[in-house]
Amino acid sequence: RHHRRPLFWWKQPLVGVAASYLTETETERAYLEERAGLCFHFVEGAPASITSNIETGRGLVNGCDAELHSLTLAGDTTLDNCLANTVWNDQYGIWEVQIEPPLSVNAIPDVSDEARQTLLARGASLLDEEL
Repeated sequence: RHHRRPLFWWKQPLVGVAASYLTETETERAYLEERAGLCFHFVEGAPASITSNIETGRGLVNGCDAELHSLTLAGDTTLDNCLANTVWNDQYGIWEVQIEPPLSVNAIPDVSDEARQTLLARGASLLDEEL
């Protein structure tokens, strides 16, 4: 809210046997009532944590601090195109944009300089020109 950046969010697909028993109405009600647990949120520049072990020897592990950078969307979709579907949320004083689940959520990890250099040498894209 302080940075005036939009909140992009998407529904986590419900899978598994239990999900198959839900009607469409029950599924939509679950998304409305349990949004925090069933939807993902993205704001550029927001703090985040890596949630799986990617490169344990270099510090990219579950719980590693990071900063949200960007989203990779399917096809020709861009975040600018998505902004046409922006809704002002009076309760929280923010712009909300519902999108389809992205292909990836991109973050910049908070790792040591040595680990950063090793990751870059292995082909990782860490936006080193900005770090």
